[in-house]
Amino acid sequence: MGKTIIVFTDETRFTSYSDCRRVDRKETAEAFLSARHKEVRIEGEGLRQVYYFLKSDVDGLDKLLIHSPEKFCPPYPDVVLAQNHWKDTYALLKSMQKNG
Repeated sequence: MGKTIIVFTDETRFTSYSDCRRVDRKETAEAFLSARHKEVRIEGEGLRQVYYFLKSDVDGLDKLLIHSPEKFCPPYPDVVLAQNHWKDTYALLKSMQKNG
């Protein structure tokens, strides 16, 4: 199966892949989303979701997660919203693969 593009959230911000940070781990994507960073693009590879964030937006948080993950503690409502967003896009990916 080829790549399925799920969502373009803001096409004007998407310039090139070199400006983006590709995230295919659920935990990392949820951390970026719970820190209120909006993805630029979401793609599907099989049943795996790939989120693209602008490097300039998530660079500081990315370094924080690598070096000291215990210091990152977003507010609980933001975590719930990030998890719901991930589940919604996963359900969309599954339904697109069933129908297409």
